[in-house]
Amino acid sequence: MFNQLYKILGLNKESSLVQYLVKGSSAGFIILVYNVGLTFLNSIVVANLAGDTVYGRYTYIMAWLNIFCVLSLFGFHTLAVREIPKLKTSNNLEGIKHYWQHTLWWVLLSSLLVAILGWLGLSITGKIGAHNQLAFKFALVALPFWTLSLLLSGILRGAKHIVDSQLPLKVLLPTFYIALIGVFAVCFDSFNVGIILAALLIALILVFISSLFFLRKDEAWILKKPTQINYNNTWTKVAFLFFFQGIIASLNSRFDILVLENYCSEAELAYYDIAIKISSLMGIILLTVNLVIAPEIARLYANKQIKKLEMLVQRSIKIAFLATLPIALFLIILGPIVLKLYGKSFEAGYPVLIIFTFVQIVNVGAGSVGNILNMTGYEKEVIYGILVSLVFNIGLNLSLVPYFGMIGAAVASGISIVICNVILWVIVKQKVGINASVFNLSKMR
Repeated sequence: MFNQLYKILGLNKESSLVQYLVKGSSAGFIILVYNVGLTFLNSIVVANLAGDTVYGRYTYIMAWLNIFCVLSLFGFHTLAVREIPKLKTSNNLEGIKHYWQHTLWWVLLSSLLVAILGWLGLSITGKIGAHNQLAFKFALVALPFWTLSLLLSGILRGAKHIVDSQLPLKVLLPTFYIALIGVFAVCFDSFNVGIILAALLIALILVFISSLFFLRKDEAWILKKPTQINYNNTWTKVAFLFFFQGIIASLNSRFDILVLENYCSEAELAYYDIAIKISSLMGIILLTVNLVIAPEIARLYANKQIKKLEMLVQRSIKIAFLATLPIALFLIILGPIVLKLYGKSFEAGYPVLIIFTFVQIVNVGAGSVGNILNMTGYEKEVIYGILVSLVFNIGLNLSLVPYFGMIGAAVASGISIVICNVILWVIVKQKVGINASVFNLSKMR
């Protein structure tokens, strides 16, 4: 069977490229499958224990927490994936030490500042209701632990410790979280949003400790004090581009939730969020591919091996796209049954699920366009693409949500995602000189 698959995709199973993809993707895929499976189990358990209204409140708080997380990280976790492979190739170990220690303090202090300012800003604007105050406090206390864990993950991923970079956040976090949810469900009579966020806080503290353990196990020398002043000032400038990019992307992905909160009930917010989470199943293969090939993209482009880079991108995206189609068919046919697992009322989110299923087909088919541009030094171009997308997202959501509710939000967000993918594909073609899409668009300029 595998021989036929290699033949269909034009792959030589003995090549070093294929062996790299198979080895990295296999471990990454197993981790992501475990993460998605347990995350879905978590959401099913929480939705059934808390009900749709409480789950809607949780969705709203997590939308803000995601935005604050991006603000705190300042793009350093993404930059690590690109810069650390270069530093290791040139044997600049002192540079890696400086990168780690500089970004550690930056992210820690910025997360504390963002948490304080976030609380003040949301309180002044009336976004924190009396029933959500305790939950928001737990979420903001969890912020530094989440951001530092993401930074550690980026550093380990950049050092090509793919499995260990993913274990804390992708495996341990949902495991700790569901265990704590189970304990709290037994210990407390009522299950409110404060209990849900308290479980997340404790889980993130444990994850941060685990992340430090993996860094010490794999690259203990990084924790030692640098002997030379070897910090590259351009890192902060480039990180700012990733930061700006992350803010726009975060608003792009969460703006619909923030708008819906003003026009829909908390229950409808829950239906919408669950439908999006289920449709994200389709992105698991692409996420696996991006996880593995990102450092390799940076290395091949730095060495000007453009043909080999295009081969890596084209063949990996073919695998991702073909593996995604059965998931799409499953969601279209059995979507209502899956939604009912969260509660009978959640079936109301089925139209949203259908819309995002087709959007994900386009998203996966477009390929790893954002990933490619970030790893090849075209961060500004990524910002341009997602900024244009954000403008459409804001305009369409504000125009459609007041009249069409969840469906309007899904259509608005879906159109903006497609627009972003098209723009980034064109930029990859022009700047990098490769076709990153599974579609036959080689004649387009």
